[in-house]
Amino acid sequence: LDALTALGHRRIALLCSQDEWPGYDSGHVHFSFANRLAAYKARCPGLGHEPFILPNRDPRELADLVRRERITAVLC
Repeated sequence: LDALTALGHRRIALLCSQDEWPGYDSGHVHFSFANRLAAYKARCPGLGHEPFILPNRDPRELADLVRRERITAVLC
């Protein structure tokens, strides 16, 4: 996030699959994803970003959502 912010990105989203996101709250998710999600949510406010989670969808739907939400970078 810091490097992307330094490059001028102001709307940075985190891509997660639809299978991972619901499982996060119940603890049924791979530890590395849980760590990335927690770090993303913790760091965003300090950089002046609002966390934005992108669901893993059909590529065309995802592209439309990225354009509509004016996302400038995506982490996965």
